[in-house]
Amino acid sequence: TDASQPSWVLVYLTSPGDAERTGRVEQSLHELAALLPHVKCVTTPVHHALQNQHWPRHHLPTLFCYRHGTLQQQCIGMDPRATAEDVYQLLQEKNVIVTAA
Repeated sequence: TDASQPSWVLVYLTSPGDAERTGRVEQSLHELAALLPHVKCVTTPVHHALQNQHWPRHHLPTLFCYRHGTLQQQCIGMDPRATAEDVYQLLQEKNVIVTAA
């Protein structure tokens, strides 16, 4: 997509009916999306993103980070209780978000 060229695109895998496992991180990503307009966030149910593949529940929450159309980082089995601040820090550690010193 055009969004994947200079910008980061974050693809977040959700599990419908399992808000306890994926809902909090999804909410955190929505909060961050408002603060980081240069980062595109997409949420999709795991069974749509990985058709014909079994994705173990313990791998959720999962966040795939793309740039220039290529997978650059993966965050598999994130803490389901992660706040927006926690997710922001994780994205900094993965160099998806770079802040000036």
